[in-house]
Amino acid sequence: MSYTKGEWKARKLFNRLGHEIWIVECNRILIARDLTEANAQLIVASPDLYEACKEAYSFCDDRVRFKIKKALAKAEGKDEH
Repeated sequence: MSYTKGEWKARKLFNRLGHEIWIVECNRILIARDLTEANAQLIVASPDLYEACKEAYSFCDDRVRFKIKKALAKAEGKDEH
């Protein structure tokens, strides 16, 4: 799977009405906007989580491997549900 490598950041901004919004950038390029803080932070963590799951897979028992395999398939767009 290929995803944008680089520095992923979540930033809090305020719109014209003064409402808090969150954006996600990678390599200073806007990736997503109008997010909640939790969603922005999850998106920023996703590349690290993906790589950690791939590395941890072989060290886990079958129950955990099943969950990791399902999560990786979802990240790769191969999830059937």
